[in-house]
Amino acid sequence: MDLQNPDHARRKSDRLSQNALAVLGRVIFSGVFLLSGFNNILHFSQLSLEIADHTLIANAGLLLGLGILFQVGGGILVLLGLYTRIGALMLFMFMLTLTFLYHPFWMYNGTAQMMTQLQQFMKNMVICGAALYIVAFGGGRLSLDWLLLKKE
Repeated sequence: MDLQNPDHARRKSDRLSQNALAVLGRVIFSGVFLLSGFNNILHFSQLSLEIADHTLIANAGLLLGLGILFQVGGGILVLLGLYTRIGALMLFMFMLTLTFLYHPFWMYNGTAQMMTQLQQFMKNMVICGAALYIVAFGGGRLSLDWLLLKKE
């Protein structure tokens, strides 16, 4: 391997940039879920009542507890890059469930509320897509997965 070769240096620089961007992406992506999850813990009682009112689910506390587990647990796994794919799958399942429960735009025929719900639905679908991307490609070289499994 010729270290003086500019192509080699460029490829190494590209890999370093990609790895750094993967870490930054994991931090930003997981940070959203971690902040929200910890906020949900702080306001558990109030949120349980809101979920019960909005979804008509009898045991809203259980649903909220599972949501927090998926948010915080999945967020920590993605942040650390440890079992990254499992963490991202947890976040995907959380977002998909949340989206269909809270943003049923199809129930608001032609109203301004329909557009608001549609925008929220689509935003959440983008987040679901990002989670699936992490499921597909993992945490990258700068992750505990990579370190522990010594991927090539």
